Amino acid sequence: MSYEGVADGPYLARQTGLKLKGYPVTHYGIIDIGNTLGVPEIDTRNGPTVIHQTPPRIRFEHMGGDVPWEITDRIADAAGARARIMEGLKTPEYDMFRNNCEHFAKYVAYDNKVSGQVIAGVAVAGGVVALGIAILRKLLQEE
Repeated sequence: MSYEGVADGPYLARQTGLKLKGYPVTHYGIIDIGNTLGVPEIDTRNGPTVIHQTPPRIRFEHMGGDVPWEITDRIADAAGARARIMEGLKTPEYDMFRNNCEHFAKYVAYDNKVSGQVIAGVAVAGGVVALGIAILRKLLQEE
């Protein structure tokens, strides 16, 4: 039951071009074509299902909408991915810094709960703090 030439299976996917309060964001999820993960919440009658972490919690939705999903990788460990989805459902609440869409999707796909978006945000914040400290030191030296 392939979908648009893509074989049945679980995939890591993302949406780009989304806007949140006017700022561009990338949204991550898991696409299951053919319910190969065997997750009871998945209904294959309407095509592939997207499993994604979005406020307020994990959702199972028909793949559709205005912004298309781009498959970025096939998930090699389907049994592990299924187990991690079930584990994620135990604490499904969204948290921007510890349990956002990218954390969830990469945890399911790779067993690695990481978010490049959070890492980049922390790096920018750290750079701003470092710049502020440098300016403050310079001002204090001039006095």
